[in-house]
Amino acid sequence: IEIGRNAFYGCSSLKNVELSSNLSEIRGDTFSGCTSLEQIKIPDNITRIGGHAFYDNHKLYEVALTENSKLNEIGSSAFRNCNSLYEITIPKGTYVNQRAFKNSPTSIEYFDK
Repeated sequence: IEIGRNAFYGCSSLKNVELSSNLSEIRGDTFSGCTSLEQIKIPDNITRIGGHAFYDNHKLYEVALTENSKLNEIGSSAFRNCNSLYEITIPKGTYVNQRAFKNSPTSIEYFDK
């Protein structure tokens, strides 16, 4: 199961999201332009966060994953211009596109697992 491309594009009043544990992918531009989104928990079954998925989410300060996360890819500009996202912890071996965090102050940490 995946969330369709542009599903919440430009939802400027969206502050919080609870995603289904059945999701396997967050497609490109899904939450792009959600300028009020502050936190999101990525379910363990998500394997891919597509390009521009959280582009221009200026207030996003927490992207929570667990040590059991199956995430293996973060696409181009997925978290571009996320001015408040200072740190993210992801599984070792996750492919991170070189532009995934462009113009964001994000430090990438890895789970020890």
